[in-house]
Amino acid sequence: MYEETTNKRVVILFHAYTGKPTDLRMLASFLHRHDYAVYVPTFSGHEHSNVCEILKETPEKWYEDAKQSSTICSESRAIQRLLH
Repeated sequence: MYEETTNKRVVILFHAYTGKPTDLRMLASFLHRHDYAVYVPTFSGHEHSNVCEILKETPEKWYEDAKQSSTICSESRAIQRLLH
């Protein structure tokens, strides 16, 4: 879930172990309405409907996914600053 925005505050929402980004849709919408840029990534292994796919990934991979999300948001903010 990603939407371009000019909001000045950024929040990254992470879904639960067996969850998906759609689980956070209402919270993400609420925050967006209150002037937050919201990014909700999908952790590796969670993009499948079969829950067993989660077991093929590791906490280390999910940590890397989280770091990548932070980088994406940081780069997005830097690009927005350059454009304004």
